[in-house]
Amino acid sequence: MATPSVFEAIRPTTPTVSVGVLAADLGPLTSQVEILEHSGVKLAHFEVMDGSFCPMTKISLPIVGAVRTSFIRDAHLMITDSFDKIADYVKAGADVITVYSVAEAR
Repeated sequence: MATPSVFEAIRPTTPTVSVGVLAADLGPLTSQVEILEHSGVKLAHFEVMDGSFCPMTKISLPIVGAVRTSFIRDAHLMITDSFDKIADYVKAGADVITVYSVAEAR
């Protein structure tokens, strides 16, 4: 049996809300993810920042990899050299990768 693509998984739920993980308290992140799962969230995005492209650094590769969940994980790479790091985020479990073209133009 073939694994459905991310788009096939998202399409039946559209329109949908993508919940941002940036505002989460990373201490009890597991319990917060469980709350999101029980509330019916289908898609969450992780705002990955490196402190170079943008000033904040809160969400990073280890956090994307640590969140085990049933919802689709979208990693927003607000980092320099994002194209060089896509494979790392896919390996960590990101289902969708969003790259900011302005980060690559720097």
